Amino acid sequence: MKTLAGLLKSTADESRLRILFLLEAGELCVCDIQEVLGLAQSTVSRHLQVLEEAGLIQARRQGLWKYYRFCELPRPAAQALLGLVRQEGARLPEAAEVRVKLEAVATRGTCGAAVAV
Repeated sequence: MKTLAGLLKSTADESRLRILFLLEAGELCVCDIQEVLGLAQSTVSRHLQVLEEAGLIQARRQGLWKYYRFCELPRPAAQALLGLVRQEGARLPEAAEVRVKLEAVATRGTCGAAVAV
């Protein structure tokens, strides 16, 4: 029960939902997410930690940067929730808005890494 509650709580924040909408585009660096959302690095990192602990996303480190993406093998409840995020992300204007901002960041570059959009 605690696992399910934690999973649902992890998506009960608009910033975390926006992060999930961004990660729908693919793997992203923390600095790219920070740039798009206009939040402090520490705030973005905390949101990412909550999503990672819930089993929705996973991270990998490359040099100085940490990259996040959807979990490859999420638990069934997490998989269902990610499916809902994908479905709603396809129709919500807020999701389209963050993807447009991501495209601008991708062309400008924030940390020197290429962003696949």
